[in-house]
Amino acid sequence: MDTAIEARLSKIEEKLDLLLRQRSGRLITPKQLAEKFGCTPKTIYKLAKERRIPYVRLFSDIRFSETEIDKLIESKTSKLTRS
Repeated sequence: MDTAIEARLSKIEEKLDLLLRQRSGRLITPKQLAEKFGCTPKTIYKLAKERRIPYVRLFSDIRFSETEIDKLIESKTSKLTRS
């Protein structure tokens, strides 16, 4: 088998493995997350680029685990209420 094809298949397997590990929550798009936060998708892309919110890269697209985003919101909320 061609090494380029093997490398591509390996990448696909890694992505699928990651998705399976995160299946406890559905994956949402930057647009959906922006609607949830009340901001623009551009802001979501910026936060992801700065690694301030967790994301999964699926080839050229990025997605966000609702479970991970909810955990992030909870941790930030907890810090605010303790202050």
